Amino acid sequence: MFAFAVTLTELLARLLMADRLGLGSGGVGALAGHAARVAEGWRPSLPAWLPEQLSSLIQSCWAQASTHPAAALRNAVLCC
Repeated sequence: MFAFAVTLTELLARLLMADRLGLGSGGVGALAGHAARVAEGWRPSLPAWLPEQLSSLIQSCWAQASTHPAAALRNAVLCC
């Protein structure tokens, strides 16, 4: 679910997360550091113009696994 949320954010913002965070040229060390931050709960900020429903969906998808929305709910939000 986390990857889905990141991909959705990248599509909406038209910017790859690695570029947004400056990880593109940082090599393995930068990626490992980023992975550790994510594991500790860090999440990127979302664009202010993002509709509340999409913002909530993204936040719930990259939350801890026990609070992820069901796939059916995620699909319903995206389809409507």
